[in-house]
Amino acid sequence: MYASALFAALRSGACRLGHPLLADLQTLARPVVAALGPTASARSSTVVPPFAPVRNASQAEPIPSPPTTTQPQGWFSNSRTPTFYDDSIEKWAGMPSEKVSLREMVAFGARARDQPRLALKSASFLLKELPIRLASRLLDLHFLPYIVVTNPHIKKVYDAYYSAFHTLRKERVRNINENAQFVSLLKRLVGEHGPLLVALGRGLRECRSKPLVGDNISLDKFLDSMLRSRISRRVLAEQHIMLNAQRHGYIGIICMRLSVRDAVTESIGRVSRMCERTFGLAPPFHIDSGTDVHITYIPAHLDYMLDELLKNASRAVIETHSHCMSDRLPPIVIQICEGGDELTIKVCDRGGGISRGNVEKVWQYGFSTVGGGNEMDDEEESSSLQGHIKSRDSYSSIGTRALMRELEGVDNAPLLKAPRTLPDAAPFLMGAQVAESGGSPMAGLGFGLPLSRLYAQYLGGDLQLVNMPGYGVDCFIRIRLNYLNVHDVYV
Repeated sequence: MYASALFAALRSGACRLGHPLLADLQTLARPVVAALGPTASARSSTVVPPFAPVRNASQAEPIPSPPTTTQPQGWFSNSRTPTFYDDSIEKWAGMPSEKVSLREMVAFGARARDQPRLALKSASFLLKELPIRLASRLLDLHFLPYIVVTNPHIKKVYDAYYSAFHTLRKERVRNINENAQFVSLLKRLVGEHGPLLVALGRGLRECRSKPLVGDNISLDKFLDSMLRSRISRRVLAEQHIMLNAQRHGYIGIICMRLSVRDAVTESIGRVSRMCERTFGLAPPFHIDSGTDVHITYIPAHLDYMLDELLKNASRAVIETHSHCMSDRLPPIVIQICEGGDELTIKVCDRGGGISRGNVEKVWQYGFSTVGGGNEMDDEEESSSLQGHIKSRDSYSSIGTRALMRELEGVDNAPLLKAPRTLPDAAPFLMGAQVAESGGSPMAGLGFGLPLSRLYAQYLGGDLQLVNMPGYGVDCFIRIRLNYLNVHDVYV
């Protein structure tokens, strides 16, 4: 039909103009019309005569529009994927990032309690700062090898970051009502970005499993930068979300007097329940400390580190002493010691230690001994664990899927604990812990220890291991107590 209409138009227009190329045009169009079949040919033979007056546009037969395809309506829509010629990422990544110290955050948050309109200043800061930081991470992804960027899991991370970057740079907050909408947006972004750490871990593992390619890919430095930035963005976003929340002893998400002993006790309870469901027993725990120590800290960070170390220690002890009953398992001892400007939490186990060849590998992202380095389904993994397969390098993994069921969402789950969160905060915190089907997919992806160390270093502390092959491992969480009084700890 399109060809016959074109043929008619050419014929009509060319004849009116007396164009000498009419015969050539007809010769070129005739095979096309013939190919469309007898109906098209019949229509072409009854088109408007060459010198007949042109019909009014309202009388013309409408030409149907070509079919349209519906673009996916989701957060990761392809319509938001930048093109080669889109230089917005480079432009924003080149802008200077303004760092803010934890001390400044606490002082500002204290003032915002009595002056709610200060939240507008915080929102303006975030609307400038978050796109810059997201653009910097997108640029880092640009620099990765082609085989890494084309991985579907890594691309999912890229698309989510670009979508957030695209959304935030268009936002404006000029009054309290717009700030409430901005807070809702931040809650949604925090929730939707929760599973991205899982995607990052899966993508890393798949890239490293590529023949001839995986051994030549080194991404630890990139992941350190990526995850440190992720922690900073989450702290900034969650601090703004909770800025006006009136919680006793808190300024935003920062607890001004966090009981270390209470944090350890709660972590023991969570890990014990996970062990009992997975193994049918749990090792005994013993807390060795004098007076309770209170620190100014972000509870979710301490919870994650404690849960990670206690899970690893528990698994190592149970597997190494599988012949023992629960009341005969050697205890895991947690010592809390304050000295000078540093607090040390020591976790000691008798889980057999780490083999010499894996001592350094436990700090590599993606290194794990769960399932021999491969993910297993829930039934296979549970069966192998309950059979107490000997694997004394348990410190290299984040734990099993079953052990992680209460910590789905990787680095977000500790935020869900009721005593430390307000009811109105629950929706966005729960959104952050969305995991994909089949339990926690981070099991065995090897992000636990390196991410725990990153959390410790984020506020000026550290995480260290002392390995005693054949006996066990001593883990040390070192927390800087005076980081609010110095200006070298920035978000």
